[in-house]
Amino acid sequence: MFKFIYILLFTSILLSCTGEKQVKSESCGAKDFYTTYWSWLMETYPTWASSKGWGERHNRFFQNTVENISKVHEQEKEHLKTTQNFLKKSACESEKVNLQLLEYSLKQSLEGAKFESYLIQFESMGGPHTWLPQLHKSIPLKTVQNYKDYLERMSQIAEQFEQSMNLSLVGLKKGITPPQVTFKGYESSMLDLASGKVEEYPFYQPFLKLPDGFSEESKKNLRAQAKKIITDSIQPAYKKLHQFWVKDYYPKLRKTISAKDLPQGDELYRYKIKKMTTLDKSAKEIHELGLSEVKRILTEMEAIKSKVGFQGGLQDFFKDLRTNKKFYPKTREELFNKSALALKDMDGKLPKLFKVLPRLTYAIEPIPDYIADKSPAAYYNHGNMKIGKAGVYQLNLSNLSSRPLYNVIALSLHEAVPGHHLQLALAQEIKGLPEFRKNGGQTAFIEGWGLYAESLGKLVGMYKNPYDDFGRLTYEQWRAMRLVVDTGIHAFGWSRDKAINYMKSNSGLSEKNITTEVDRYINWPGQALAYKMGELKIKELRALTKNELGDKYDIRDFHNEVLKEGSVPLPVLESNIKSFIKRTKAIK
Repeated sequence: MFKFIYILLFTSILLSCTGEKQVKSESCGAKDFYTTYWSWLMETYPTWASSKGWGERHNRFFQNTVENISKVHEQEKEHLKTTQNFLKKSACESEKVNLQLLEYSLKQSLEGAKFESYLIQFESMGGPHTWLPQLHKSIPLKTVQNYKDYLERMSQIAEQFEQSMNLSLVGLKKGITPPQVTFKGYESSMLDLASGKVEEYPFYQPFLKLPDGFSEESKKNLRAQAKKIITDSIQPAYKKLHQFWVKDYYPKLRKTISAKDLPQGDELYRYKIKKMTTLDKSAKEIHELGLSEVKRILTEMEAIKSKVGFQGGLQDFFKDLRTNKKFYPKTREELFNKSALALKDMDGKLPKLFKVLPRLTYAIEPIPDYIADKSPAAYYNHGNMKIGKAGVYQLNLSNLSSRPLYNVIALSLHEAVPGHHLQLALAQEIKGLPEFRKNGGQTAFIEGWGLYAESLGKLVGMYKNPYDDFGRLTYEQWRAMRLVVDTGIHAFGWSRDKAINYMKSNSGLSEKNITTEVDRYINWPGQALAYKMGELKIKELRALTKNELGDKYDIRDFHNEVLKEGSVPLPVLESNIKSFIKRTKAIK
């Protein structure tokens, strides 16, 4: 049934994106509804609202309870009814695309609600205990009231932990838990924050340097309150969470790893594939595509091995890349500096690829040590011009023996520019789009663009060293292997060891990275499929555009067309690009 609805929905969306003449009318009312819907989202998810600079107060959290989550889903049903009523109005023809994308998003959320995935509060890469200490990085902190709001939120940390523990216990009773094997040593991320000097504590960081305009008395009071909340409430809450983890939760986690082993597991994984790729593909189709991509990339790796004159087979080359100290940074500064220089180099090349660039800047910061061991090589935190926060490329500077320098360029281009920062910052600045489109997004588009951005470095000469180019291939291979491994684990019964060994045999990735990644795929079914599926679609559309337009083709125009509507499902992107080709051909 869902498949039938899904096909009808996208048929409708694609028809609406073909450049038909649209009728404008002031009687539709959809734009007022978008404002109401966005206000509801911001009221419902207070920390997200803070990151957008929405509202006057930033002192609340989402109430993470079964009752409140059920209430949110009921409200989503009402928003869906309203959206569908607007779609029936002929006066709303000019809003059809916005309404259909909102309908798609709401249907997707409601379809996923039945799997009760919110009962899994902890993942191998983190949980509430790791993201809450970083909350201050994405909220307004300019006025005394802002800091008072932050203090009020700090005072609710214990309640947030309590809510996560309660949901987790419900999950245990229903058999909805994460896999135990991926959480070895996880408790240290809780214990590390259960004590320590207040002045060095993550929650206290915003109080080390308060704005110069604050009075000395205000500074003194804010710091005193922060210290009291940390010692009397937050640190005891971490101790309690740690005890819950080691005694009540971790020992009872499921011993299996596949999503198929969860309640409604087969249906859950099919849903995850559609949600993360926006495509109607089977696990078998994706698995076979992954095998084909892995084979193709291995051939390109062989060519680079020969180019550098390495004597031995590809497996020997992989081993040398993993173990030869010349490929690894000696200090954290060396890794950080190479990343910064790569991005500064790319900054100067962006006009060759884009006609429109974002106003919002970005920074580079280390991933905090207390979460670095379980974190990926890097990730991006979006910024916001309204609250005065730059985008942040967070770089993992731990375990230097697993951070090869030849991967730095590809990694940096993916997370910052022309990858996540450029795409997400531009989306925020698109005029005329409703806020839910500027700030929402499809994983396949966002991560597909990130992977595509790595390949753009080759077009502008970023990979001067053949080892750096091999690093680009390593990262492309990493995403191709995800198609094989994710489906292998969740559809075809692969063990964790089989997944790890497959990745070791087909790439030069370090064993630490491979283990962390495989655990991520086990914990987050389907998400890893988004990268390669999105990238392949963007490359396919670029090749089509170049072939169809000939002398009229300009890669900057193509990129503008890809990015100008924000993050959309891949079938919608394809329709948009085909419409662009048609319009461009018509210009004499």
